[in-house]
Amino acid sequence: MHSSVPAHSLKEFIAYAKANHGKLSFSSAGVGSASHLAGEMLKVRAGIDMIHVPNKGMNPALVDLMGGQVQAMFASVPAMLSEKSDRLRPIAMAEKKRSALLPGLPTMEESGLPDFEVANWAGLLGPAGMDPQIVTKLHDEIIRILATPEMQERIKLLGYDMIVSAPADFAAQVVRDVERWREVVEHANIKAN
Repeated sequence: MHSSVPAHSLKEFIAYAKANHGKLSFSSAGVGSASHLAGEMLKVRAGIDMIHVPNKGMNPALVDLMGGQVQAMFASVPAMLSEKSDRLRPIAMAEKKRSALLPGLPTMEESGLPDFEVANWAGLLGPAGMDPQIVTKLHDEIIRILATPEMQERIKLLGYDMIVSAPADFAAQVVRDVERWREVVEHANIKAN
């Protein structure tokens, strides 16, 4: 959130947005990006109205926020940490747990919005019907590589938390996320361009 907004918590931000109905704006990395969908989900869940300002990437979106052209945005921890500025005020994490890099920053759920998660994840997908033995072998090898000290350090330096899941759990996560974002896309009437 831009420091010009007189709020220091998610609850205060929502109250301010409601008092300034339709006057606030949020930037994103572009139409359909995670930062756009997160803003739309916030609008629905918090019952607020903000104007979406799409950009061509996260850096231009951060520039808009730092310059005060918009009042809010959702950004990854690494993006926020790269732009340390007294003009920015993080108010909540949109993940299930707090970040090890920002342990004092509460989650959206801790801040009063239950089941609000916009976690970025990466996974390896293969063709449907892939031989289960190959899936198991790939999974085990990837886990071995990710567990090396070099990879652990690299992941930490990038500002990410590593969560390892079994192939079936990851597949279920993909299905849940597709359904959750489908609802947001339909409600906000987002069209691919």
